[in-house]
Amino acid sequence: MKELIARGVLTLGSHNVCYAHNEADIQKVLSAYDAALRCLADALGRGRMVEALNGPAIEPVFRVRA
Repeated sequence: MKELIARGVLTLGSHNVCYAHNEADIQKVLSAYDAALRCLADALGRGRMVEALNGPAIEPVFRVRA
């Protein structure tokens, strides 16, 4: 999500397309995903996921109480 946001695509993890999105919007999102997933694959391949985060990992806002 951080990589997508850095590339100008705000997402909450949902992948929805509607008629308000034009071809340029769709291409921007696809390009952002391509770059973000390449970064992810590179970090995973090098075993450097934590260092690639560029900040703390996202944590859930709500937690289940025990």
